[in-house]
Amino acid sequence: MAGKAHKHSPETRVLVAYAPSCSFVGASTGSTGNNGDGRFLHLRNPKSGTRSCYILMDESLQELQWFKQRYGSWFIGDSVCEDGSLYLASPIDPIFMALPILEEARLKKGDDKGKFRSLEDIMFLEGYPAYRQLMPTIRNSIDAVCEVKEIGTEKYYRLDDCKVLGWLCCKVKQTSDALKSSGTNLFSMYTEEDLNVYTIGLLGEYLKVDPWIERVCNYFRIDLEASKKVRPPAALTTLPSIPFKATLFITLGTHSDCYERWLVEVGT
Repeated sequence: MAGKAHKHSPETRVLVAYAPSCSFVGASTGSTGNNGDGRFLHLRNPKSGTRSCYILMDESLQELQWFKQRYGSWFIGDSVCEDGSLYLASPIDPIFMALPILEEARLKKGDDKGKFRSLEDIMFLEGYPAYRQLMPTIRNSIDAVCEVKEIGTEKYYRLDDCKVLGWLCCKVKQTSDALKSSGTNLFSMYTEEDLNVYTIGLLGEYLKVDPWIERVCNYFRIDLEASKKVRPPAALTTLPSIPFKATLFITLGTHSDCYERWLVEVGT
């Protein structure tokens, strides 16, 4: 008689994520619960187009990265998690995720600016149903990068290059100002140009060089090759698309700066 197949149990992992409301929440793959629920989403990386894993919590989209020392373990209650890796989640503007989709959706050809389309139509991507869950969040800020046409009660959108450039330049200015006033000595000696180069390099992790990074560099009169040299810490790796299920978490930090440590099951 053939032996019975055994299903492998998911392994425990540790995840640190930002919780905007500091409310009691759980997380699951594809959950459709209340706004306080954490949901793991499989989306396309905005630069590479590869399938990657993100988390949506309180309408805050966060990217997941992975860090692991050569040796290390976690003590969790009365047990030991031999895998000492750490998963980090940090907020990302959902417009970065939408830009390549909006660019494709307008069907621009030559001097033709392209077509206006409904957000429901734009966010329908075969194999990526999770984009539908981003629609409420994207709808709140899509006007910043798109022309909008209203017909009755319906709205239709078309990506606007001038609006995108303005939005990206604001991102560079805001990020540079935040780094300069962060209170650390790391950026205290940077000139305004140095900060802009560094910031554009960071944005380059979420944008294609052609056309957006080239246009931003031209606006700030920054050397494109200099911006390409900026890289995130080598220890951090963007998390690929893996099924997750959060089983437990403990609140860390204060209400003004609230993070949560999650014990996460990673499906095999």
